[in-house]
Amino acid sequence: MYGNDEKSSTNKGRSNRGYHANTFRLRTTCTAVVTTNGLATMYYNPSARAWKSQYKVDPAVLPFHQTLPSYCQSPLHKLPQSFCEKLGVGSILVKDESHRFGLPAYKILGASWGCYRTVTKELGLPLTTSLEKVKEAAQHENFQYYTATDGNWGRSVARMATILGASAHIYVPKVMVESTRWKIAQEGATVVVVDGDYDQAVKEAERVCTETGGLLIEDTAWPGYEEIPQVSSLTMCSFDTEHVSGSLMGTQQ
Repeated sequence: MYGNDEKSSTNKGRSNRGYHANTFRLRTTCTAVVTTNGLATMYYNPSARAWKSQYKVDPAVLPFHQTLPSYCQSPLHKLPQSFCEKLGVGSILVKDESHRFGLPAYKILGASWGCYRTVTKELGLPLTTSLEKVKEAAQHENFQYYTATDGNWGRSVARMATILGASAHIYVPKVMVESTRWKIAQEGATVVVVDGDYDQAVKEAERVCTETGGLLIEDTAWPGYEEIPQVSSLTMCSFDTEHVSGSLMGTQQ
């Protein structure tokens, strides 16, 4: 899988406070490494074939994503056979997330579901409620989303806040480049620069959210705050369900 992840200039110090939601992600069977001189190496993890996650992706996730504005199935690219032969495998498919909802980032898959779940819970609505009805029900509530980010997560939360008629307050580390801040702000969010690293941004977002009675939407978990990071991370792994039919870009009928 690949996309255009926009990060701060560094991830140093990230998630020292607790564990990142990526700990919930499924194990991979193998990883390919390609060096600048064109040499390729494949690292296998045989145990992944038998390993099963104790967590399950909610079956309502894909239908929900399909209702989001500008949704389309992101393509699978089949890599050249010559490259596959170098690695000793029959074929390799790459999931292209570089155009997801125009952000471009797959993290909106998790952020959108986390925002939606949080709001429907606050409103006492079932997860089958349409986006239009959720937005209508929330229009008098003045919901305020709070999150910390070093890139795409915050922009995704900001996008979803706009879709649901809410406001977003995105806390970012001081090392974040100006262009990334600008893109988050262009989604309609209030961007707050914290004089510290990512972990300090997480703490500040939580502090202000608690003081103001807002809704915390984080992809980083810690004891006592685990549900949204968990379901969001699992949802970010759900992009493979788009291709259960086995259709490939360039070979679709």
